[in-house]
Amino acid sequence: MRKLFVLVLALTAFLFAAAGTALAKHSQPTMLQDDKVLVGGSDAERNARLDELKSLGVDIVKVRVNWRSLAPDGGSSSKPSFNAADPNAYPAAGWAPYDAVVRGAASRGLGVFFQLGGSAPEWATHGNSSVNQPNAADFKSFVQAVGTRYSGSFGGSAGSPGTPPSGGGSPIPLPGALASLLGAGSGATAAQAPTPAIPRVTLFSVWNEPNLRSWLAPQTRKHVPYAPVVYRRLLYAAADGLKASGHGSDQLLIGELLPFARSGRTGSTKLRPLTFLRELACLNGKFRPYRGKAAKKRGCRGKFRKLPGTGLAFHPYTLGGGPDIKTPNRDDASIATLSRVTKTLDRMYAKHRLAKRRMPLWITEFGFQSSPPDHYATPLRKIPGFQAQSERIAYRNRRVASYSQYPLIDDAALSGFQSGLRFKNGKAKKGVYNGFAHTIYAVRRGSRVEVFGCERAATAGSAYTIQGRIGRKGKWKTLASGHPNAFGYFDRRVRFSPGKRSQFRFRVGSATSRAAGVSRH
Repeated sequence: MRKLFVLVLALTAFLFAAAGTALAKHSQPTMLQDDKVLVGGSDAERNARLDELKSLGVDIVKVRVNWRSLAPDGGSSSKPSFNAADPNAYPAAGWAPYDAVVRGAASRGLGVFFQLGGSAPEWATHGNSSVNQPNAADFKSFVQAVGTRYSGSFGGSAGSPGTPPSGGGSPIPLPGALASLLGAGSGATAAQAPTPAIPRVTLFSVWNEPNLRSWLAPQTRKHVPYAPVVYRRLLYAAADGLKASGHGSDQLLIGELLPFARSGRTGSTKLRPLTFLRELACLNGKFRPYRGKAAKKRGCRGKFRKLPGTGLAFHPYTLGGGPDIKTPNRDDASIATLSRVTKTLDRMYAKHRLAKRRMPLWITEFGFQSSPPDHYATPLRKIPGFQAQSERIAYRNRRVASYSQYPLIDDAALSGFQSGLRFKNGKAKKGVYNGFAHTIYAVRRGSRVEVFGCERAATAGSAYTIQGRIGRKGKWKTLASGHPNAFGYFDRRVRFSPGKRSQFRFRVGSATSRAAGVSRH
């Protein structure tokens, strides 16, 4: 009896300790997208920025593969005669920047993520628009051409489109954790042994923000959500095109959804993301299949083909005020309410609408608009804290598969994105740039403080040291040390006065994070 009591006591103590320990996971790579630099820039600028991404500790380079700009006569309403599934039928100059990104990333041990489409050649749409009901059959052929070119065995002869650019270097192996996540351990690698062929890409997504009219139109037709109907066709087409080009077992993300539609602006302009997902799955607001006329209007008649995909891509931008501001509508979701998305996915799976159970959530676009330069955005001084808080939320959610920064450099026009790590002139944003490279967030946990951090560029065997002090002039005291995981993360609880004047930082090698105060969230 005594042995049983001791065993129960030990088990209780273990469970209590586990409950009081910060959640941890071993895989959350960071991706960064900046097409204007990596695709639209010169070779010299592209190589310099890829070097910078490597030094920052970015794991995956995200690129939108622009169907309209690649396709022959993309601005014409008359479809040219060509084999759209053959990459050789497309102008070689159009492929050149994508080839350079893939080769450049592979030579630095970085993964590559292709977002397919987002704008279509006008001959593949309804009317003079690059986003109006793109033709699914044409899209399948385009995706097959992309998949064939980036299959790992395309190109190679001197002077051909597959010839490595000068200074591109040879592919190097991806880090083990990243290779496993991208499915690169089975020979389908993003960085194979040195070969003249273009390295293979194994991570794809379909379209961009299809719940926003500027990316996919129309959003509604006869007062019924219609963008999900168009996107469903594009999604099936993309899956078929990837399978036909040998990528059937690679990562395919669906969605790339905008996170919220502010009150009064839904309908013809945009759809709420969870509404979009239910409509995509032919389910109503109560997750019941549409029937009769309602099903016919949504293209949902007949046996439903399960939605393909290994994950959902999401853009969990926050409302003004940062991560603590929750979106009030239950069909919207920001970084603070990601459980709304995963619960929706699980209910879709339960209704046999998804091919994958417990579908992971990939954060594929994220950032904070800054002031300056945008007068109506978040003050620069607040962004490092918002960045760190958001990343901690993502890290503690076991369904989240990735974290993201968009872009590297602000857009030139204020009407664009001002959420870069650098201003449009290239100058690093004070606090923001270093806050991304050396992430730290401290939060009160009873008599202890949880210190979450990420040193993205940490190498294998690196060690971190957590330090604390009282007041800005206090002496730093070492509180804990250890080794970050494969992606540079750690999450520790330390004993230290959690007062208002307490500050924390960490050090990894010669790198030192900013000093962070204690949050209550």
